[in-house]
Amino acid sequence: MIEAEADIALGEAIRPAVEAYRRVYSGGWVAVIVASLIFAAVSIAGTFLAVPLERNFGQWSGIFSILGFILGAVLAISFYNRVQLGGFLKGLRRLGSPDFLATRFRFDETGLEIDTDRVSYRLPWTAVQLFLPSPKHWLLQADTTTFAIPRRAFAQPEDEQAFAEVAKKGLAEA
Repeated sequence: MIEAEADIALGEAIRPAVEAYRRVYSGGWVAVIVASLIFAAVSIAGTFLAVPLERNFGQWSGIFSILGFILGAVLAISFYNRVQLGGFLKGLRRLGSPDFLATRFRFDETGLEIDTDRVSYRLPWTAVQLFLPSPKHWLLQADTTTFAIPRRAFAQPEDEQAFAEVAKKGLAEA
């Protein structure tokens, strides 16, 4: 058996993930250029709409420029995020990640275990820094790793409630 040990700073733990991401997904420049063009087009359209609308709305027409700017930013960011996520998932598939991972979750008063056929995690509640419900998942943050537990993984609503109670109790004691 080979062992290794190091004190790893928080930033050092995150930066390699960014490098891995770059190697999994390439094509970011295209997404940036297209997102920038979307932003510019919608912003310019909002500005040009403000000119004819000034006749009807007077000084309030400037709001259309601002709304065009905001809409352009929202559309550009939405497009960019969608392209980035799609490209990253495509890259993971190319590297051999399956489309679906049968995942088992086990929880008790000491922590949780998450297992797939490929990886396993064991987290004591003391390692969980954030426990947050979202519409479709329970999110747990442990240092630099986020775990998403799908709400649909629980067979019954009572099981999900029991999980929430065990997690809250475990985190309170941690």
